[in-house]
Amino acid sequence: MQSGDAIGGVALAALKEQIEHGDESELDWVVSNLRRLSLPWGYCLHHAKAPKCPYGQSACFTKDNGPCHKLVTAPEHAPVIVATLEDLKRSRGVAREKGWEMYANDLEDQITGMEKVLSELSQPSVERPHNRRGQPSK
Repeated sequence: MQSGDAIGGVALAALKEQIEHGDESELDWVVSNLRRLSLPWGYCLHHAKAPKCPYGQSACFTKDNGPCHKLVTAPEHAPVIVATLEDLKRSRGVAREKGWEMYANDLEDQITGMEKVLSELSQPSVERPHNRRGQPSK
């Protein structure tokens, strides 16, 4: 990870608190295990020692009506997101043709979340959220 890659709101505040007042072993764990939490479309900040994410990978884009706040993406993840998005749109079309509305609706939620992430990634870095590799304005 490069400097600034994994800065995402609540996660950043928790890490800062741990560094200032806590046990450094937690930070050591993040440094040594973040790569294990890599996903094709970004990095997941869900702590591997915490209970398993109840949502699974498909919810990275659908949790709480939008992308999960623990999903950290950067512009280099966009090609994978675009390819996945195209596949999901094709699958949604098939689901609608077959009358599988429940499945089509689930796919729609994922598509909407991916489109939101891509929209955020297309913004200039000073306008992007921190968990989309946004940079503070100078």
